[in-house]
Amino acid sequence: MIKISIIVPMYNVAQYLDNCIESVYRQNLEEDTFEVILVDDQSQDGSRAIAGSLIKNHTNARIISHPVNKGLGGARNTGIMNAAGRYLVFWDADDWFLPGMLAQLYDEAEKYSVDVLEFGAQGIGEKNKIVYTRSLSSDKINNGINYYKKYRYMDSACNKLYKRSFLLQNGLLFVERLYIEDYEFNTRAFYVAQKVFGIKLIAAQFYQSPDSITRNIDDRKSIKMREDIVQMIKLVRDFFKKQPNKENKEVSEYFGQRLSYLTATLFFQLFKSRSLYSNFEKLKYELKKNGIFFVDHRIYDLKKDLFRRVLLKHFYLFKTIRFIK
Repeated sequence: MIKISIIVPMYNVAQYLDNCIESVYRQNLEEDTFEVILVDDQSQDGSRAIAGSLIKNHTNARIISHPVNKGLGGARNTGIMNAAGRYLVFWDADDWFLPGMLAQLYDEAEKYSVDVLEFGAQGIGEKNKIVYTRSLSSDKINNGINYYKKYRYMDSACNKLYKRSFLLQNGLLFVERLYIEDYEFNTRAFYVAQKVFGIKLIAAQFYQSPDSITRNIDDRKSIKMREDIVQMIKLVRDFFKKQPNKENKEVSEYFGQRLSYLTATLFFQLFKSRSLYSNFEKLKYELKKNGIFFVDHRIYDLKKDLFRRVLLKHFYLFKTIRFIK
């Protein structure tokens, strides 16, 4: 039986593959009990050839190539549809497992028979400096909405084991070619999940590349990020509107918080770029016109919640910020 499928999208990630793939084989699992699916998304840097040389002695690893670029979400979807494991791990090529963790994660997931198991992780910066640590334990198994109310671990898809049958039965796939697609995916996943559990075990480390989407200061990427967040707000709003229990208080609060977080993040991105006040007004007008200006629910990122309460709820205060010109 294949216990775990590890899905790794590849797009110009040649420099990271050695460490990532090597870490997968430092686990306490026999090779016939897990599989590695590397999805080449039209890499131009030789990632496919390098990956091929790294897995040539492993019969449980394979490469699937896309004929066209589908983005991170599309590559993960290819992994989902081709996986055989009882549980799935969505890995980025610049992530790595700490030794012997996969077997422990599988045992925990089976022990509680969960839809989603969250585990601890560390962010690693330059010179192997630990820049953050996320680790917590939930007191009991919760459904996704109650779990979200009590614990906010990470919105990433990379610190979780997902039961494959849970994803397939609920039609849970990622949106293709959308930045921070994890957030939209997990919004739907936690809404439908009945059994979610979090453990303190720090099982992985994630490289904090200065060239990542959220840290890159390239204007084109910043503009695409903001455009994608607007698209994400629409997707989450539309999904919420289709739910038969949307009038339920807990459900409406859950989606209200998720949408308020996206709205605050959108304006926060504009704020960090020191944009003109007229751009804030224009963005607010467009969001309100389309019914997607959400600022009424408290969010759990304290810095962004302060931003929401002080500036987005009292929009005129933007004019008083001296460095916005």
